[in-house]
Amino acid sequence: MPKHNRRNLSTKTRLPPNLIDVAYKTTVISMDNYSFESVQMISEIFKVSQRAAQSILEYQAVLDKQCNSEYKLPILGHDFKVTVIEVNFLNIKDPTKRDRFLNLPTSFKLSRPQVDELISVGGELLEQSKAFNTLKTRLQ
Repeated sequence: MPKHNRRNLSTKTRLPPNLIDVAYKTTVISMDNYSFESVQMISEIFKVSQRAAQSILEYQAVLDKQCNSEYKLPILGHDFKVTVIEVNFLNIKDPTKRDRFLNLPTSFKLSRPQVDELISVGGELLEQSKAFNTLKTRLQ
């Protein structure tokens, strides 16, 4: 059964997708469905998650110092770091090239040369991305 149609078998009610399913679906949705707001929302969700994970580590340090207990707060994957990299045709420097890409038809009507050019410009935009270059530096 697809995850979005999962049902609680005991009550026969629909179960909402979990956070991992939502994050995965958000990253694989067609580019036509992305908006500035959705990219910002995902970025903010990860920032909040990182702050929460850091707070838990800080609270655990206080508990360890102040209490005589072996109790451990749940860890939220504080070592997991997400980088949101936006590849946007608006960032193409050449105005003629930018307009050509902004006016391409939907993915269902692209010719092979258009697909090849899209792949190429995607790589160019990625290399120009500050977030991408920061990620490359962090991974080295």
